Amino acid sequence: MIFKEIYLYPELSDYGKDINFPFKEQTRSLCNYLEKYIKSEKYQTTNFKRVCFVGRKNPKKHDYVNSCNVLEVEFFLDEKIYLNTPKNQLNEYFISLLLTGLSKCTDEFSLPCEKIVEGIEEFKKAGYKNEWILKKKKIKGTKIECHLKCRLTIEKFFLDLFIFNKDSLVFEKNIVTDFPNEFVFNYHLKDLKVTEQSQIEVVDKLDKVIFSMNVNDIK
Repeated sequence: MIFKEIYLYPELSDYGKDINFPFKEQTRSLCNYLEKYIKSEKYQTTNFKRVCFVGRKNPKKHDYVNSCNVLEVEFFLDEKIYLNTPKNQLNEYFISLLLTGLSKCTDEFSLPCEKIVEGIEEFKKAGYKNEWILKKKKIKGTKIECHLKCRLTIEKFFLDLFIFNKDSLVFEKNIVTDFPNEFVFNYHLKDLKVTEQSQIEVVDKLDKVIFSMNVNDIK
């Protein structure tokens, strides 16, 4: 199997939904960044494609692969530290937990730990920003280029449209703001089109046009 997914969260049965749900969403910015960072490695494992670092009150000593082919690594989580950590310090807090989880991984279930740590350092250098360009589209016969850009923070997911004429930004608009959860926001992410009628269209996975404007309206 190819290792693809990284999750970090507290066990629901130990901490309840008031801690589990926001924690799970807040960690997606970091974990999603790392998933993209390690993607090119195509790291092969024997029987899992996802690792879940799970905070517990009484964690198991050893990592294990469950019946869903998920590697689970448990660690002790003090919910008071989480609740008292300011929002602007949460990414560093989550990183510390992730590193704790990595240190508990055994040789039996190997992970690309060096690559993950390298990705963490790149995330920090980027100012804890998780941004990527989903689609680019050049408009024929012009010097106009459209960028559909994603931005994932601890609080929100943003899908934004940027339009450049030569190297100058001439238009920008937020198209979607949603919860920072791939199961919620992924259906927005499909395509950026320019029609024969010179319409710039943002299309979701239901093939619904969620934003449209005419090229001639670009100032």
